[in-house]
Amino acid sequence: MPVRYRPAVLCMFSGWKWSWWASEPRGDGTCQLVWQPYTVHHTNAPYPTPSLGLPIHDPPLNDRQSANVVRFRTLGTVSLISATGVSLSPILVQPKRLALLAYLTLAAPGRFVRRDILLPMFWPDLDDAHARNALNKAVHHLRRALGEEMLLSRGDAELRIAEDRIECDALEFDHACTRQDWDVAVGWYRGSFLHGLHLPDSYGFGEWLERERARLRRQGAQAAGQSAKQHAVAGRNAEAIAAARVAVELAPDDEPAVRRLMELLEQHGDRAGALSIYEEFAAWLHREFSAEPDAATQALRRSIAASVDPVPPGPASTASPVPDRDNMRTPELPAALAPTGTRRPRTPRMAWAALAVVLVMLVLGITRRGVSDETLPVSGNGLAVFPFAPSSPDTALTRFGRDLMVLVSTQLNGIGGIEVVDPIAVLAHVDAESGSSSTDRAEANLRLFGAVRVVKGTLIRQGNGIRVDGGLFPADGLRPLARISVTMDTERVGAMADSIVLQVVKQIWQSTASGGAEVPPLVTRSLPALRAFLDGERQFAAGSYHEAQLGYGRAIDADSTFWLASWRYMTLLEFVGQHAGRSIAENLRAHQDQLPEPQRSLLAAHLMDTAAVRTRLLANATLRYPLSWEAWYWYGDDLAHWGPFSGKTRNEARGAFERSVALNPGIANAWEHLLDLGLINGDTIATARALRELEQLQSTAKPNTGGGYSRLLEYRWIDARLRGDESLQGILLDSLASALVHRHGRFPTYAFDIVPLKYGLGEAQIQLSGRVLALSPGRALADGQTRGIALAWAARGAWDSALATMDLHVAAAPVGRAPIFRYQLAVIGAWVGALTPADAAARRPVAGAIPVELTWAPAEIGWLDGLLAAVERDPEGLVEAQRRIRTGIGPMAEWLDSSMAALGLELRGEHAAAIRKLTAVEEARFMTHPFYPENGFHPFLTAVNRMVLARGLVQVGDTVEALRQLRWAEAFSPTSNSGKARAVMTGLVELERARLEAATGQSDLARIHYWQFLRRYDMPMPVHQHLVEEARAALERVGTIACPEADSACGASK
Repeated sequence: MPVRYRPAVLCMFSGWKWSWWASEPRGDGTCQLVWQPYTVHHTNAPYPTPSLGLPIHDPPLNDRQSANVVRFRTLGTVSLISATGVSLSPILVQPKRLALLAYLTLAAPGRFVRRDILLPMFWPDLDDAHARNALNKAVHHLRRALGEEMLLSRGDAELRIAEDRIECDALEFDHACTRQDWDVAVGWYRGSFLHGLHLPDSYGFGEWLERERARLRRQGAQAAGQSAKQHAVAGRNAEAIAAARVAVELAPDDEPAVRRLMELLEQHGDRAGALSIYEEFAAWLHREFSAEPDAATQALRRSIAASVDPVPPGPASTASPVPDRDNMRTPELPAALAPTGTRRPRTPRMAWAALAVVLVMLVLGITRRGVSDETLPVSGNGLAVFPFAPSSPDTALTRFGRDLMVLVSTQLNGIGGIEVVDPIAVLAHVDAESGSSSTDRAEANLRLFGAVRVVKGTLIRQGNGIRVDGGLFPADGLRPLARISVTMDTERVGAMADSIVLQVVKQIWQSTASGGAEVPPLVTRSLPALRAFLDGERQFAAGSYHEAQLGYGRAIDADSTFWLASWRYMTLLEFVGQHAGRSIAENLRAHQDQLPEPQRSLLAAHLMDTAAVRTRLLANATLRYPLSWEAWYWYGDDLAHWGPFSGKTRNEARGAFERSVALNPGIANAWEHLLDLGLINGDTIATARALRELEQLQSTAKPNTGGGYSRLLEYRWIDARLRGDESLQGILLDSLASALVHRHGRFPTYAFDIVPLKYGLGEAQIQLSGRVLALSPGRALADGQTRGIALAWAARGAWDSALATMDLHVAAAPVGRAPIFRYQLAVIGAWVGALTPADAAARRPVAGAIPVELTWAPAEIGWLDGLLAAVERDPEGLVEAQRRIRTGIGPMAEWLDSSMAALGLELRGEHAAAIRKLTAVEEARFMTHPFYPENGFHPFLTAVNRMVLARGLVQVGDTVEALRQLRWAEAFSPTSNSGKARAVMTGLVELERARLEAATGQSDLARIHYWQFLRRYDMPMPVHQHLVEEARAALERVGTIACPEADSACGASK
């Protein structure tokens, strides 16, 4: 086996400088570069989550994390990874050798197996001599691939696997079931045992394999069922439902499990889901056994169905069949909306049909303009409502028709399993097309989203009223399936919508003999609230978020119980970077059962403080409502901002945003996220596409960054830099600097400190900030741009220039945050080995420089003192720093103290203990309390914790987990203090990721990370010049990236 090399890591834990790659200590305290052989512990998926349902809890880390353990994955996708992280394909491509390894591992763990048992099992058609020869050859090949010590012999008669040298997921699954650790067991069971393996000439093994597959599947179902019970008892409904779904999928004939899932869904308020589960189970029973569900299951179904309040059928006439709500007085708080703890009934939806549609979309990669001409297998329940058009040009009627379309869409959705395409998405597709065939083209687009039927019609003025003539049409035909004719006063848009809905639903269900359908009540009884809401929806579809916000606000003012308007208002504030008042969130929490789906599921995720559960809930929403652009957008937003802290990648976030804009091309925020990702990766193809879409949406007027400032102008300038368009750069730079100086609005100036640096463009940051300062801006903006220049110098490796910049800044502003910020940069510069500890100590804030209102400052300075003590290998200094930190209160003081304790453990050589402590701290900060406000006051804490943790993990051989921890640098939060620190540290993180990827044989990924490092760290001090030389030399070894920044291939992300 070839020997892999890495720099030794002695200085990493001895000198506490960043010279962990140039690592052997000299007598003068510096380090020299020394290469030492090492092995890498690597797997493709070390701790799997079940593919059959949402992950419940990741299995805990195994104690045997050592460099000599082979990982054998047999549940789901089969893989075999050596101790050095290499896939053992010679075994995987030989079915009989793979089968022999699996049998020895699982059938007799820790025990010897006689060869004469193996011979008839694997070679029944060979005589004894030839069978023994075949077994010997198989054993020889296994030992050569896995190591001699992996297969042990006792004489010539017996064989055994060395159980301490292999980690098999099926064994871990068995152990978890024995311990009754059900969540861990569900986490290990990812699919069928040795899926796809078949040995037609080995009958004995085939029988054993089928028994094991059935046993493990049955045990997986049991584990999922027990997990569901435990979560239900603990009140964790979402986790209980996810586990119960896995149990039903693994054991579809287990009728008690089906009833348990129905009960959980009903308790969770999802009666539609419960009834859908029953229908699917009944259909499966009939198809497979020509049988019906037993009496208990049918009784449960009747009980759930009976809990839906019936609505008396209206008369089949063209007049309004509903009460005149326009003359009703809106009550202050209707009893039906009071927070009584009961759940509002829901009508059934065909979730499986929507899932089929989204699978088609995922395969074809649907985009706004990329519509396939192929016929798609779509659901029979998808329906789109188009704007009702005036029979002759009439601006007022056109607006009325759009309002009516939105209301009819809202009312139809969910009735009798009908799934209506989001009206905002319909408007976006209609507006995206132009010309006489715009409606036809929009219909073709919407068929890709499952719309096999369309409601459309014309508006005709009749005296003081309006008549609607139209119908329900197949998406690919002209003959109506149902006809609509309603005449009503123009002020009674709500009553007109109800009449249309009743006519459509009645004719649909009459034609299918499905019985009557229930019509849900209007979401508001206030006509002014309804009008304001519809205005907000129209503005939202046009990308005019400020106007939409005003519309939703007027709707809430008119009817405070209009919870859908409150939801739109709250999420729209998040769209533009603001936070809704606590009262709105609390009111929505109290009345979440009165929201429609998927908004109710999305609200549950928004109100979740635990990041891991929030991500799971959003992922679940995309599975349950695959046609919801909102679900995909918020899932992508979560992945972009928080996903990297748990090992998610930019690609996953990009995929979610792509689904969102495919469903609704009018969501400017999704396009902006895609543009951000493209700029970070240097992908000019992606940036050109997103820029084009944003320009078409005319997002220059969007107020999400403050009045007088255009994000689109910012994007154009940065894109011009990436493309090397010097003439355009100069023009746009002057415009952008002027816009920053003259901007106004509610957004703080610190949000603009690192406009280009957040994309890794340090030189551009210095250029922009210098141009802004030349225009004599106000004090706050000038301070922010000075900080931006200092951050940019540090990000480029010029730490001395960063300190010089901050020295001038502190001289002008000696009291306040500036002295703390300078000390932060100085200490981090010393920690990475670019500055001396004396340089840092000289910048410690003096007495009186910190205002008393900065209550977090003493703890931050104490932590920085401790980090400097670690650099100097001063245990007493560490203890003193911890003493100062412990004077603080709250979780942050505990996290800072734990960080210091971990540094102390590393100084004493207790690496495993340091890893455990830092892992606990980071999980608590970003998985349990990610939104804790004081996180932003300690911006470099994450960088130090994650990088020390990654180094320790490399020490113990777990390179995969080390790489996962370093993905933290991919999180995108440019306006926060933590985001600014991340912009400084990302270059050095990219270098370490490149080394680890190169060491594990991932040359393509290594090239990308080396390129990103060189792109960012382009002005290093002499002490760090060797890092640039190392990266350039490494690129020559792994293959150069022959591209300027404009080459999109360079910017691909893992």
